[in-house]
Amino acid sequence: MKKKEKNIVIKYDKRGVLKATITLGMGISVLKKALKKKDYSDGWRSNIAVAFQDEYDRCKKKYKNRSDIHNISNKAARNFLNLLIGKNGK
Repeated sequence: MKKKEKNIVIKYDKRGVLKATITLGMGISVLKKALKKKDYSDGWRSNIAVAFQDEYDRCKKKYKNRSDIHNISNKAARNFLNLLIGKNGK
């Protein structure tokens, strides 16, 4: 048996044990609320900024053009998300 109440998915296994999980939407809602707190959002902002700085520093070109910045930004975003989900490497 499975039913959905707003953002919570409630399941019962074959033995009738209740298993409840939140949906992605609920998780995003919780994150959005938490990011309204200055201390918490400052940490996220710093981590995003450092991911960009790290990728910028890895690019050894002395003068960077628009395309370079675009590529650096994409690599930084990938790196940030990999760190967020605990995935090693790039």
